[in-house]
Amino acid sequence: MNSNSKKPVTLVIGGESVIGTALLKSLKNSGKPSLGTTRRKESVSEARPYLDLSGESVSWDHPNPVETVIFCAGVSSLEDCRANPIRSRRINVEATCALANVFSSRGAFVIFLSSSRVFDGSVPFPTVNDSMSPVTEYGRQKAEVERSISQLTGPAAIVRLTKVSGPIIPLFEYWARTMRSGRPIHPFEDLYFAPVPLSTVVLVLKLISDQRLSGILQISGERDVSYAESARLGAR
Repeated sequence: MNSNSKKPVTLVIGGESVIGTALLKSLKNSGKPSLGTTRRKESVSEARPYLDLSGESVSWDHPNPVETVIFCAGVSSLEDCRANPIRSRRINVEATCALANVFSSRGAFVIFLSSSRVFDGSVPFPTVNDSMSPVTEYGRQKAEVERSISQLTGPAAIVRLTKVSGPIIPLFEYWARTMRSGRPIHPFEDLYFAPVPLSTVVLVLKLISDQRLSGILQISGERDVSYAESARLGAR
């Protein structure tokens, strides 16, 4: 085992997710020792350790001590969480909370990516002091993990994200396909989101990690728009 194997690392759980992939690339470009987990056994490597949150027993054992752990993995589809609440809760809540407790007990700084879905979406720009009011299974699962993370004895950050605008947004892709086929779409007039660029999310997560900023933080775009408004813009 070489001397580098014992260096503290930043661990990105969900290293192949959209945010996880971009974050790992940025961390490595800046020279930060980092690892990103994969749930695909064929992708396992020294820098890509195996971790499957859907397994019956989730554990972590790696020679490198973890300085910071960032949770980017999970079932993020609202429909998947609604249709499969037991399976999605196993991944999004049970496994995530169990691992967060393990890493926190070992002295790691825990960063959990939450969502603006912990609110009902009826009020633009909710604050960190507003009570959570999830109306979806996904939002309820995120809220449950937030409550668990807030009780960790070690330092932790809960990062609530609005819609992250990366290379592909599945909902918008679906809208585009539907409209191109001549069928109508039905976006909500009274449900809002504040799109935030993927690059901004990565920069903020690195800042939170470097400064070990604890507490609840919210990342959003500068303006709330309704889903209906975004659909009209896209249609034009």
